[in-house]
Amino acid sequence: MIEKFSVALRALEICGFVRDLVEIEPGVFKGNETQGWRAVARELAAALPGQVRASASGGCAWQYGAAVLGTVIESASVAKIRRARAIVGALGANPEGKPLWSLGACARACLRFVGDRQVYDERAEDILKDHPYGYHECSPGVYTAEAETHLCAPKRNLFDEPLPYGNPDYKPPVTLYDVSSFYFDLLRRLPSLRVSPVSHGRVRFLPMLSDDRARWRDVLSAVADEKPLRNSIAGAAAGTLQKGTAYTSARPNRKIDPEGFAAWVPGTVRIIHPPGMPGPYRAAALLVVSTAAELCHMEAEYSDAVYAAVDSVALRGGATPKIWHRFGFTIEQKASGEAEICHRGSWRIGHKATEFYKKNYRHHLPSPRVEVPKVYIQQWL
Repeated sequence: MIEKFSVALRALEICGFVRDLVEIEPGVFKGNETQGWRAVARELAAALPGQVRASASGGCAWQYGAAVLGTVIESASVAKIRRARAIVGALGANPEGKPLWSLGACARACLRFVGDRQVYDERAEDILKDHPYGYHECSPGVYTAEAETHLCAPKRNLFDEPLPYGNPDYKPPVTLYDVSSFYFDLLRRLPSLRVSPVSHGRVRFLPMLSDDRARWRDVLSAVADEKPLRNSIAGAAAGTLQKGTAYTSARPNRKIDPEGFAAWVPGTVRIIHPPGMPGPYRAAALLVVSTAAELCHMEAEYSDAVYAAVDSVALRGGATPKIWHRFGFTIEQKASGEAEICHRGSWRIGHKATEFYKKNYRHHLPSPRVEVPKVYIQQWL
């Protein structure tokens, strides 16, 4: 079966879908796509039984049933995954010797090492009901050293304009700050990973076994300096209830099986949506996201931010975040200078800009400040 995967990948390399293909170990390759990993997954599914999933972080995996038989990884991600695998090995978190060739798989192995997963409670979804994607707000406009214009301001390209950094009294019109490892920092501050929702706005922390708590501390210590893995820990703890996307050439064939057994039909591909799976500590992870939204709203309101999104705020006139500092978070300055805020996905501050801004998606769409009740900060932070 692994040989089939190798032959299919080599064929895609000849056809120009992938390049720089190198086999790391049997069934595991690294390489780079030329037309997107979804295109690679679709072509592989046309030649192989089972299903093929494209990864958001780069690469795709071939699954047959529950087993992953082949993986191709973006070349740039291999070093990060090797470091994560080394951490998992040092913890002794993979006693079965599973082939962990993604950051998500390494993060899930770390969480299995902590102890038995918490039984999923549907009431956990109420924790994040009010702001499922974190807190966002923005006040569109052009912010310069001389003046500010908002909403319907004429569009200006500020990339090549000189900025008055030589003046010692100069205060940048806008400065962008964010919190380093916001979700991970909140996750390690939790009194317990076992969180029980009582009602909307109320949670109860259940005690962890002493051995589980000790192993959790070991995991936190081990991943603290490895940013890609520690970011994956929070996502793996939450899991997802959303359906995924995969490609398959299996189709119900009534001639083979009257009850609709999925038979392999080579050369034909369709999209399927496998169900999501809640993570082992979903309530705790959703509590972290909800608390982060409350903290972001507090900072944006207190500092009168012109832009706020999840773990970052853009402040005017040299102001600095006060609320985050008061709670002891590590704050980093990411950019400063003249700015144009268009909408939550498109902005430019100093010499830093989003991809949407660079592609000229610069229509001004305000996201007004909304009230976020501080229900979870008061309970545990």
